[in-house]
Amino acid sequence: MRPISLSTATIKFEDPAIEADPALYRERKVFGLSVPLIVVCICLAVIFLGAAAITTLLLIFCKRPEPTSDPFIIPSN
Repeated sequence: MRPISLSTATIKFEDPAIEADPALYRERKVFGLSVPLIVVCICLAVIFLGAAAITTLLLIFCKRPEPTSDPFIIPSN
């Protein structure tokens, strides 16, 4: 096991398996985008769709009270 090199800016862990196969350094990509970015976008989409669904349900099922005579509205003849 090689010693771990430490500095004030980074901590580097040297792994012999990664050194033997540099392909392990490559970031996983789907459709040219990194996987964490796709996961974040899906989570945001689910949050916004959920908020839209809740808003829609509230608009459908929460009825407004019947309008009463408002002294600030001038009746039209």
